[in-house]
Amino acid sequence: MRLLILFFSFFFLSNSIEGQKLKLYDWYSLQCYRSGFDVTQTPNYIVYNTISGLLFINKSNNEDIQNFTTIDGLSESRIQRIMYNEEAKMLFIYYADGSIDLMDSDRNIQNLQDIKNNNVLVPNKELNDIASYGRYIYLCLPFGLAEFDAVDRVFTNTLTVEGGVKGVGVIGSKLYIINQGRFYNVDRTVKPNISFIGNWNKRIDPLAEKDTTMAYEGLTIFKNQVFTTFRNNLFRFNSDNTFDKIDTLLTIKNVKYLTSGSDFIIVGGRCNQANLPNSGCIAEVVLYDASLQNIPFNRQNLNDNLYAVQDNDKIWFADSYHGYRYISLPDLNPTFIDISNRSPWSNDVVAIIKTPDALYVAPGGRSTIYNGLGNKQGLFEYKDGFWKIYNLYSDPFFASPVPLADFSNFAYNENTQELAIASYSNGIISIKPNDRSVYNASNSALQTVPGDPQNTRVGDVKFDRDGNLWAANVLAPTSVFVRTPDGSSKGFANSFGEIKLIQMTIDPINQFKWFVEPAKGIVVYDSGENILSASDDRWALVPVKSDFENQNILPRSIYSDSDGRIWIGTVSGVFVIDCGSEIFESNNSCETRYPYIQDGSGIGAFLNGQTVNVITEDGAGRKWFGTNTGIYVTNASVDEVILNLTPNNSPLADANVNVIEIDKKSGDVYIGTSAGVQIYKTDASIGNAFHDAKLVIYPNPVKPSYEGPIVIQGLAHESSVKIADVTGKLVFETQSLGSQAIWYGRDLNGNKVGTGVYTVFGTTTLNIDNPTGIIGKIIYIK
Repeated sequence: MRLLILFFSFFFLSNSIEGQKLKLYDWYSLQCYRSGFDVTQTPNYIVYNTISGLLFINKSNNEDIQNFTTIDGLSESRIQRIMYNEEAKMLFIYYADGSIDLMDSDRNIQNLQDIKNNNVLVPNKELNDIASYGRYIYLCLPFGLAEFDAVDRVFTNTLTVEGGVKGVGVIGSKLYIINQGRFYNVDRTVKPNISFIGNWNKRIDPLAEKDTTMAYEGLTIFKNQVFTTFRNNLFRFNSDNTFDKIDTLLTIKNVKYLTSGSDFIIVGGRCNQANLPNSGCIAEVVLYDASLQNIPFNRQNLNDNLYAVQDNDKIWFADSYHGYRYISLPDLNPTFIDISNRSPWSNDVVAIIKTPDALYVAPGGRSTIYNGLGNKQGLFEYKDGFWKIYNLYSDPFFASPVPLADFSNFAYNENTQELAIASYSNGIISIKPNDRSVYNASNSALQTVPGDPQNTRVGDVKFDRDGNLWAANVLAPTSVFVRTPDGSSKGFANSFGEIKLIQMTIDPINQFKWFVEPAKGIVVYDSGENILSASDDRWALVPVKSDFENQNILPRSIYSDSDGRIWIGTVSGVFVIDCGSEIFESNNSCETRYPYIQDGSGIGAFLNGQTVNVITEDGAGRKWFGTNTGIYVTNASVDEVILNLTPNNSPLADANVNVIEIDKKSGDVYIGTSAGVQIYKTDASIGNAFHDAKLVIYPNPVKPSYEGPIVIQGLAHESSVKIADVTGKLVFETQSLGSQAIWYGRDLNGNKVGTGVYTVFGTTTLNIDNPTGIIGKIIYIK
């Protein structure tokens, strides 16, 4: 037998952003779908649920693979099980919190909240199993069984049974269920009330050993007969209410699932290493044909098998390991579909940086006591529409002499094209076009933590405007580190005792270094004129206190905006410091303060009571705040919220936003949550002091059916923009957000303009004494 590995140039439902620019306010998924955790089939597709949504593989052309996420219409990301119902032509999607999506053949979705919102009958939402028979889908739950009519889209019966239900099967009017210790069956034509367990016949032990410990494990219908597994044995249940033992599952230790297709019974579970010596396997699959014979096959591409489904000429396997697998029929040869260049390694993300050439993602991380987690996933690079993973499995540099791990933050120097990576285990990893190096306690001024000599912990890195690389050396005696452009390095000790500096920013005005100390507040460091000498250094420690509480608020994040103001995200809102060198003077008046903002109930402290994980700004100076409840976008002065993104009102995959990175040139916003990375196209991009040579306007011409924004790009920063008709009459005016302005084809009174050619006049506002202008044309068809 042979193993076939396929490397495909896939077509995706959401086309590569490299092939076409994202439209304004569009979303795009960069989430992980390397593994399928459950599998079902529709008439045309094999469907997997991934860690981020769904993956459709075309049966007639396995190169046609389509990713489907919240951006495409799913209600959530964390899918537990999926099942297709042929009679309703509907895909049933069950989420971990009990929410349900019903997807029709056109991929329209209806969401149901019946189980999610029922915490009395269903406090535990986890599914034990799911099955489809006729027009019904059956959910096996910890409390019992729920019967769902897929055609009418309603729940029709609910059965409560002690011990819950682990498996279900249906033959005509007869239903069969199992839980850990019992086997039940009922004929609904004789006893139509299947919601009463007293109407069901009960059987306990097919081995007559009266030992129900780890008893019934799975149930399926094959060739119109009932099969179940009991204590690692396969049984057939007969019409005379007796059991026939078919086989003992010697190579399986614990049965995970029992299912069947048109030609095979499929049993999957943990490997029984006692009967599989030296195999190293994690999961085992056993096939039985129509004569109930155990059929050997090549298991080479199976790792952590979770489920299986038989198509006409293939058996497809869900597996937590990367890639997609099937065995072809009848030869039983295995095939592995590799999509490694189309997905990040995982959805773990603690830092993102966009360089001119690529996007980089750091998966983390650190523990609550600020040491490394041993996360060896490495560095994720997204470039030209493809992913490349650098770690100990793919690149020797990341493996030796010790594995590089626990990447926590980035810095990039455009002049030298150096990417610096902070690591909680290895110090600083430096990646240049022709050189890669590791800086740690053995070859630089970085230091280890007393009592942990093996690891050099660095929480954050930043380049200053002179090309010096600064780092937060977590819990080290010299807590601030610098490496100059000539390669010299030095560490600096503070005057506050043991501190853990975990995140940093450099203000663009004074070049002061501001650090988050999560237990004490904000540490400020001025390196003076001679950055390698400590003699002219200055330090300050600023506690974060609210106007309402006389106690320190724990900081989580920090950002310096383009005007030099310092924004601090905490466990209870946002604070700002607007001080210069006064911060280092004794008896100074510098304090952290809440920005006050107008909301629906009046003026209040912005985000008071919410955890703020990340702060940044876009090309128009608007501030973006990532919290545990979504994203808040304010104007530049932070006195008005202009956008709030949550999973309930947008495709945002998860409310817990940890990272926001904004490409100020394109307006693309890269959002990192516990559900991975997504892109959102905003309406602001940073502008230069002068206009580009030519305005870029799209769409242009504007067709009658178009109702969206008309984007005008190439303007100088914060230009005055006027739009006039052919007579010279002003129909619209605005100010650009950075280099970009938006028009919706309406006049100053909000009415749609008529068909015609409209002239765009852009005028700079930053140089009032010597303004410059630019002109563009828009063809508008009403």
